[in-house]
Amino acid sequence: MTSQAKWNTVSMQLAIMSCVLVLNNLHVPHVAAFSALQTSSEENSFQTGNLPELPNMQDMMQAYADATFAQPTQENYLSWMTMAYFCQAAYGPVHQLRFWTCNVCTHQLSNFRPFDIVRDNTRGTQAVVGYDQGMRKIIVAFSGYPAEDFVMDLTSPAFRSCTPKEPSIYLGRGVGPNCLGASRVQAEYLNAYLALRDRILAVLTAWRQMSNVFATAEIVVTGHSLGGAIATLCALDLQIEYNQVAYPQQLRSPRISMINFGSPRVGNQEFANFYSQRIRRSARIQHEADRFARYPQCLPAENWSHVPTLVPITTPPIANPFYQHATYLGINIVGLGQY
Repeated sequence: MTSQAKWNTVSMQLAIMSCVLVLNNLHVPHVAAFSALQTSSEENSFQTGNLPELPNMQDMMQAYADATFAQPTQENYLSWMTMAYFCQAAYGPVHQLRFWTCNVCTHQLSNFRPFDIVRDNTRGTQAVVGYDQGMRKIIVAFSGYPAEDFVMDLTSPAFRSCTPKEPSIYLGRGVGPNCLGASRVQAEYLNAYLALRDRILAVLTAWRQMSNVFATAEIVVTGHSLGGAIATLCALDLQIEYNQVAYPQQLRSPRISMINFGSPRVGNQEFANFYSQRIRRSARIQHEADRFARYPQCLPAENWSHVPTLVPITTPPIANPFYQHATYLGINIVGLGQY
């Protein structure tokens, strides 16, 4: 085969792979009809002689998606707004969330159906767990402290504390206790997540076992304020948890994304490094003037650090710092008067 013929073969192969990728991403009710187009790597292999090895197209697309996940594009902005609405809904009354009848539920988030509402009665934090049929994604949305105690709790010693706690004995059910190395996280944030964790994991696993639609769906974890810190821990925990061999193959390694708003610093630099190596799709949206996103403010030796990737929002300074913290992308996330 001539060199030109070899390259023609390569070009044809790339064209076929591109068509498969496009068809796989179409919103078609009967996706199974296109399964015949998905052939194995062995079937797609071809002899190229001394030609350089081509990169895997799926890997290229994934790397591109990861690199652009926190970029200020129109598509991302709409996604962030949707997640802000989910965070707002998470602050709502449980009885409205169970039947998905709150104001934002029936208007901006009408394609979503909850699996369960998980609540920590001690702190008043809660999580909405369910599936959005429009986006075809599983959503886990965390509230921060309840709206009626929002100001008081943000100024509490627990929220501002610099007390560290070792996460490796908790995340991923304690598998690989040394895998997080010298990582430390703020104790209140970890305890707030642990109060919700077991029920969330049980709900997600049960629904993912029920249907291949749920088993293969991307999981997007989001949260605001303390809920943003909880979302960070949850995303990493799910990534560790669902990569264990204890789970059936079809339940392993879902794509996990994290988007939060006004989150405080969750852990030290070692934790941030560990997180960034495992959660490739991460956007931390923060007002530059949001003072609560700078907690905990400890001595430099404590080495507290934000996780990536910062999406800075510049707004004129206002007199009420709590409003700056409660409102993102024009949405009053804490939702006072919204229900």
